[in-house]
Amino acid sequence: MKRFYSPMGTFFCLILLVLPFLFTACESPPGGGTPGVPSVNLTGTWAKFPNGGFEYVPGETAAAMIMEIIGNAYTIVFYSGSAGTPPDAQIGGIKGTFTVSGETLVLNSTHSWDSTVFNWDPFIDDFSSDFSLSGNTLTVSLPSGVSLDLTKTVFTRPPALSGTWEITPDVTLVVSSTGSYQYTDTSEQMSQSGTWDVSEGNSYLRTLATLQDSSTLSYGFLNFYEYDEAPNPDTLTIGEQAYTRQ
Repeated sequence: MKRFYSPMGTFFCLILLVLPFLFTACESPPGGGTPGVPSVNLTGTWAKFPNGGFEYVPGETAAAMIMEIIGNAYTIVFYSGSAGTPPDAQIGGIKGTFTVSGETLVLNSTHSWDSTVFNWDPFIDDFSSDFSLSGNTLTVSLPSGVSLDLTKTVFTRPPALSGTWEITPDVTLVVSSTGSYQYTDTSEQMSQSGTWDVSEGNSYLRTLATLQDSSTLSYGFLNFYEYDEAPNPDTLTIGEQAYTRQ
C-alpha cells in the first residue's frame, strides 16, 4: 500500500507507535522573572531539516524539528526522516503557549501529539528550555539535554506546483495554489486531504493530513521534493515517488 506524499498511502498499514509523553515535567525558573526577549522577536517558523538524527526526549530520536511561533503560541513537530519508521512522518509533537524569562523559554503545554490516533490529546505541563537567539538562528535545549540549532525558515506555495499529478491512473494528487491537496488511490479505496507548503531554499515539502476517508486527524510529513518542468509532461518527485502533470 502506498503512502501519500511521503508517499502517503500506507496510513492504514502503519505499525502504530506508542511514544512516551513528549516532554517531562520541569520546574519553572526560580522566581519567574520578568520577560526578557519579547515574544515578537521569536515569531516565525524555525526548522531543523534532516541532517543526522538527534535525541529529543531520552531514548527517542528524530531527524527533523519544526517550531512555529505566532504571538505567544507555539507548535513543535518532530519528524522521523527517510530512514525512520514510518519514513518522513510525524513521530511527536507538543503545543501550547510560552513566556520568556531572561534566557529561559517556559513552554506551557496544552496538547501532546498521540501517534496511536494521529491527533492531539490534552496534555497540561510546563517545560523550561534555555535558548539563545542570534540573527536567523534560534538555539533551544531539549528534554534529552541536546541543544539544537533551528533556522528561521519561510514556507511558501509556489503556483508551479498546483494542478493535477498522477503516478498511475489509480493514484492522483490534486494540489491547490490556496494550500490544500487531495490524494486519491482508487486501487486501495483511499482518499486523503489536508494542507501543504514548501521551503524552496531547502527543497522540503511539508504536508499536514487532516482528513482520511471519513476520519479526522492531524498527521504531518516532511519530504524532500524536486520539481522539473523541462520534461513534457512536468515531473514532481516527492520522496521516492515521481508524479507527472496531467
